[in-house]
Amino acid sequence: MNAFANVWSAESCGLVDVGSKRVTQLADIRMNSEGKERVRARCEEASNSGSEATTYMVVEPSYTPHVSGKVSRHRQGDDMGWKVIRAAHSGELRESIESSPIAETVMNVVSLVRRELWVAEGSQSKGMDLLSEINPKKGGEVRRLLDEYVARNAESAESAVPMILRDFFASIYRWQIPRVRDGRMLDLCGATRNLTMAVDYPGAPDDSAGGGYDSYVAAASEGLACLGGKAATQALKDSAVTDAVILMKNSITESCLDASGSEEDCLPAPEIVTPDEYLVARWWDGDMVGFYRLAMGTAEYRHLSDELGCFQAIQACGRMKRAVENLIRYNDIIDVISDYTSREAFNELHVALSAKGSDSVIGYANALAAVTDRVIDCDCQEDGHQEAAEMAMGACLWYLMVPRYRGRAQIDCLSRTPRDDVRASFDWLPCGERLTDVSSTALASGNTLHSPGWEPLWFKEPQGDGDRGAASRAAVEDLAMRTARRLRLPREVEIDPVIETLQAEAREVLEGCESLTDTASLCALSEKWCKLFDIGVLDLDGKPVHSRDTQEELRSLIPRIWSHVVVGSEGMATSDTDEGLFMDVDRTVARTYLESQEVGLILRRAFFGVTTSAVELSGLNPYGRLADGVARFLSRCK
Repeated sequence: MNAFANVWSAESCGLVDVGSKRVTQLADIRMNSEGKERVRARCEEASNSGSEATTYMVVEPSYTPHVSGKVSRHRQGDDMGWKVIRAAHSGELRESIESSPIAETVMNVVSLVRRELWVAEGSQSKGMDLLSEINPKKGGEVRRLLDEYVARNAESAESAVPMILRDFFASIYRWQIPRVRDGRMLDLCGATRNLTMAVDYPGAPDDSAGGGYDSYVAAASEGLACLGGKAATQALKDSAVTDAVILMKNSITESCLDASGSEEDCLPAPEIVTPDEYLVARWWDGDMVGFYRLAMGTAEYRHLSDELGCFQAIQACGRMKRAVENLIRYNDIIDVISDYTSREAFNELHVALSAKGSDSVIGYANALAAVTDRVIDCDCQEDGHQEAAEMAMGACLWYLMVPRYRGRAQIDCLSRTPRDDVRASFDWLPCGERLTDVSSTALASGNTLHSPGWEPLWFKEPQGDGDRGAASRAAVEDLAMRTARRLRLPREVEIDPVIETLQAEAREVLEGCESLTDTASLCALSEKWCKLFDIGVLDLDGKPVHSRDTQEELRSLIPRIWSHVVVGSEGMATSDTDEGLFMDVDRTVARTYLESQEVGLILRRAFFGVTTSAVELSGLNPYGRLADGVARFLSRCK
């Protein structure tokens, strides 16, 4: 397969043939074309964008996240949802997908991971088997969220199920796509993505417990009825193609696992799959194409895309492409053990471990942090760097907090196990090494994180000329600057005085992260993270923005995230649950879209800037503990 195929086009990727009956079948899939133009015009006017949207609202929704008691269903939306699911299962589309270059990539990836990671004789397999036994089971999140929804606003447990499913994807749009003015747009975009979960989740080892197809159609229905536009329609066609890709991948995997009751000799020896080839397939398997297309067609992002919602600059700027693809990579870290348990081969860490071993994974999480900060720094002439960084930051916090992935529970189980070798693998680094480990991670040029042979494209840069104290001070300075830039939107002035103030405050909290050993003192740093948020929302004259109550609400969440998500069970006990904290964060983020466009964006950027700095730049990164922990433990198993 051409690794540099236009990933936004199913035709370019060889998934469908132009002019065939398979494409004719997809032609019947479209968003609402009967909506009211006055609704569209009012929404575009409110966005203050000079670009003509190709994802827009044509009917106003009745559902309000975290307020309404049930989702609304529309006959037109239901009919279109079922049409997408039927198209995905159709023999014509399945045949087209199964004969595509992406199917060949899937075959080679499954064959490689099966041979190197799943077979019983390998040391890596034995190590992963043990971690799988320790790790909490992924899935069943709908059951765990039901009580919270019913206690807060759902009319009943039955009505809560499609609400949970709808809010799942809507929340990641709210966290990742912060420049859209009208939060209802993001909720509707998220609703439509349930058509990919409908095929991916029910009956899977990590089933959400959300029911069968009808639950997901119910969650998608209003989005399908209320959105229109060329990009929105193309994203809906993408849903059918993605569903067919998932079915093809599952079929190949099941054939491998079921053949003669053995995992061996069921596939041919794998051909080499490059990271570029893998990522083209992963974009389709992971619904990246339709997910991003919807967002990029909105009025606020349309200046970065063509009329079909293709984010054009990522083909020219490798830093932006890496940042946009961090959505995949945070998912792969948080699922690094559960994907092994469920025999899901499409995980970049699994492919790297299979191709090159642990050395291709150590430092992966620090590389993801560097991806975000390097795209902010990029001085190429393409537009979209800040938007790409915001996408990466939203994904970083979301995957760590959403109850489905059990990020906190994983760290708890792995750090409390009686086995000393496991605990040591997943522990924090010692004081004096935490920040230098993050700061010294540099990226080679490119648009992936591995070379064609799966060697890491990140490396350690020497700091401090061998002087450990000097290296630590240099790390603090570097990470303080990176923290400030995450929090602060660029201003059209030569010097933003608030940046210098942010750097000074960031130094203090980072020095604490580097030097403190007792967890109670680490938890107490939460107020310093809050102070960074306070400074981040100041205007150039040092005056706070005028917002409603959401600024204080966001501020109050920062200590809870720091204590529960980052410091966690190693610190003081908290009353938070994964489910309650996630819902509080998403409810508050949703409320920021009621602010003016300018104030809402300032608040969201500062909030996600400070929380992701606390996650990734503090030296206590939970993603690092998972990715590096797995790699270190597998090295010990040899």
